[in-house]
Amino acid sequence: MAKLRFFVLQTVLIAALVALWLYGPLQIALAGEASYFVSAVLAIGGVGLLLSGIGRSDDAERIQDMLPVLAVVAMQAGILVALGTVGQALMSSGDPSKAVGGFFEALSTALYVSIAALTSYLWLKVTRWLVHGE
Repeated sequence: MAKLRFFVLQTVLIAALVALWLYGPLQIALAGEASYFVSAVLAIGGVGLLLSGIGRSDDAERIQDMLPVLAVVAMQAGILVALGTVGQALMSSGDPSKAVGGFFEALSTALYVSIAALTSYLWLKVTRWLVHGE
């Protein structure tokens, strides 16, 4: 019965993910430089789901526990990159529009990676709770 619940839950959540892809918000997160980082975080969450699906709940829990930490690290690294981009742009050209554009690009990458990590955490948490009762 747990396997059936797992497949039904994953089908519903994947359908929601496809709807977000078709509607547009997910396409924005997977555009530009953010795509590599977001894809890597989603792959880590996918490994956790795979482990949960084959019954290795303890291993899935370890991956689940890593995802919020990954979100915080991504946010902090993104803020540092954003500040470095602003500083470098202002020092080299003095063009504030270039500095602001680079700042927001780096900050949006950090936000997308953090959201992907936290969403993966919730997806895995809900799966483990509904399927395995943990």
